[in-house]
Amino acid sequence: MNWNVWGPIVGALVTGILALVGIVVRARKDHHAAMEQVDVAKDQAAAAMKQAEAALESARAAARTAETTAQATTNDTFTRAYAAASKNWAEWNEAQQKWNEGLQKQISDNAARIDEAEMRAEADRQARDEAEKKFRIAVAWMRRCIRWIDENLPGSKYPPLPPEIDLDLDL
Repeated sequence: MNWNVWGPIVGALVTGILALVGIVVRARKDHHAAMEQVDVAKDQAAAAMKQAEAALESARAAARTAETTAQATTNDTFTRAYAAASKNWAEWNEAQQKWNEGLQKQISDNAARIDEAEMRAEADRQARDEAEKKFRIAVAWMRRCIRWIDENLPGSKYPPLPPEIDLDLDL
């Protein structure tokens, strides 16, 4: 074998394959990082959803309590007369209204956080899909390179594939 001729070719191929292996490993790491970001975004969205549900349930309980209290008060003749004449009832009612408005604001804030978390999750999913697409393209290219080496340089030794990507190539 004339190494003056084949040496640079083999060197270029080995360099290309090593660079490709580096690209594939990086794409795989990026893929795993994107998957972790998606999981974190899902967890954040779930936590925001739970918080929103808790605030909604709290508002419903407050509304039920207010309705129950108002019904009991209305049913009692003395309380109805007192409520009509009392400044205290109006103040309590106003305070209750402000409290309900505060709960409504919390619910709308939680809904906005959930929307933002869903948008972040979608962006992470798209980034993961793009990384996975690039990973698959790199794997296909590596298969072609290895076939080319096997066909054009029979018996030549190329570096073994790292175990992390060996399963993905199905050689």
